[in-house]
Formats: sequence, structure tokens, C-alpha cells
Amino acid sequence: MAVLRAVLVAAVAFLTFIATAFGQPVAWTGAGDGTSWNNPNNWSPVGLPGATNDVTIGAGATAVNVNVSPSIRSLTLGRTVDITGCNILNTTNGVTFTGAAGIINTSPLGCESLRFTGTQSVTGTGVINVNVGTMRLSGGASLTLGAGVQLNSGGSGGTSIVFEAGTTLNNQGTIRATGAGRSLTVGNSGGTFNNLAGGLVSAESSATLSIASQWTNAGTFNINGGTLSLGGSFTTLGTVTRTGGTLEFTGAFSGPALTATAATGSISLGGNFSATGTAIGASGGSSFIITGNPTFTNVTLGAPVVGGPGC
Repeated sequence: MAVLRAVLVAAVAFLTFIATAFGQPVAWTGAGDGTSWNNPNNWSPVGLPGATNDVTIGAGATAVNVNVSPSIRSLTLGRTVDITGCNILNTTNGVTFTGAAGIINTSPLGCESLRFTGTQSVTGTGVINVNVGTMRLSGGASLTLGAGVQLNSGGSGGTSIVFEAGTTLNNQGTIRATGAGRSLTVGNSGGTFNNLAGGLVSAESSATLSIASQWTNAGTFNINGGTLSLGGSFTTLGTVTRTGGTLEFTGAFSGPALTATAATGSISLGGNFSATGTAIGASGGSSFIITGNPTFTNVTLGAPVVGGPGC
């Protein structure tokens, strides 16, 4: 009998290993301590999910604390997940929110704590709060934020979405910086940001939202009392709505025409903004205000350009 029991225990352990190692779905039960990602008894089958597992955390009032650095295939989420310390949650096949209660809070400690590797999407209706620190796109990632997804800057201080070389962020949802003392930087010189049709990028309530990569805008850029700083490289501005706040260009523009309108308001030319082969115009009482050191190459000026050291 003892031998049979030992065989059965070994068989169960082996099957559990196979389940977590070779891609069987893994679900949160909270049957361990009820909160800790690194407690194997909180999962079914028992054991920590791994890189080949599709993980489901259903609805519930108790937040799940990511207190290790897990790499998983995908995450289906119906409640709050808090990434603690300087741990990193990495997915390779996307996140699906199953309701508005689905929230990912990154660490407030200034670390990288959320990483997307490879081509994937974040879908459903849910929120990613990028607190002080970074979210990273790596491994040639092409990440699409779906129409119901909201990505916010959270906490006081600077947050950023870091693009490794060759990565792309496509936005169909809402990317938002709001609140005094808060800032969100999207991208860097390594990748591309596309604000797709239906996508909203919004700088609100004294916050600063900066785009630092190559970018396009087929959706809407909104300024409501914040600062939207457009760096990187671009060839057209797209749709802008503005209620107070500041629209600033710091990047490189190479499109045929750049116009300040009643919708954009006056546009600040900051940093080392450059324009090449462009007709610069204005309407609706708007103008361009030099606050940095811009350079103009083969540019036709058909708008007021005032102030600053670059005049």
C-alpha cells in the first residue's frame, strides 16, 4: 500500500509539472494565502505558472500581488493585479480584460515592472496604471492596445513606455497623463508609436505627456489643461483638440505642410525642433512661439513665428 501511495504521489507531481511546463491553462484559486503570486497553492493546478501557460485570474475583491518576476504566455484578468517591489510581469501572447474591474498597477518604486515581448494585444475593458517607472516593449514587440483599454500615468513623478529597437506600439484605446507633477513619456528613438483611428492620447490637468519616438496620428491628440510634447519624427499632425494647456513640438517634421489652427491653438517650438521642406501656416488667430532652438530648412513661412532665442 505504501508503495502504491508513493507511486500515486509521484504521478500527481509529474502531471502537475507537465501541466505547468507544457502549456495547460492555469487558473487563480486563492486557496493558498489568497494574495501572493508566488504561492503555488493559489493556483490550479498547484504550482507557479510559467512561460508556456495561459493564466486566468477571475473577478474578485482581493488584489493579486505579483511578488516575483513571472514570464507567462498570456493573462486573462478580471480583478486588480499589483506588481510589487521591482518585479517584472512579462507576457508573450497578450492580456485580455474581462471587465472594468481588471486593473494592472505597476510598481511605484521607479523600476521596470511590466514587459511585453513579441507580437500581442491588450483587449477587453480594463486599465493599466503605469506608476513611477517603466513599461517595456522588447523582443521585436508589436503591441496593440484595444479600444476598451486605458493606460494611465500613475503616481507623482515620471513614467515611461520604453521601446527597444524595432518595436511598435499601436493605440486604439486611451493613453492618458493627468494630474500636477505627473508625466508620461511614450517611446524613444528605438521604435514607432501609431495612434490608430479611434485612439485617444490625452494630456490633462497640468500633467505632461511626451511622445519621443517616430509617430503617426490617425486618432485624436487631446490637450485639456496639460502639456502635449511631440518629439521624435513625424510628417503630419492629425486631429488635435485643445482646451487650455500647451502643445509643443520638439521633434523633426518633414511633411509638406504644418499649420496652427483654432483647434490646436498657438504651438510652441521647443527643444531642437526642426522642419524640412515644409510650408508653415496659421489660421484662427494662432501662431508659432519659439521657446527652444529650432532649425528650418527649405521652409516657407506663412504664419507668425514669434519669441525665443531661435528668431
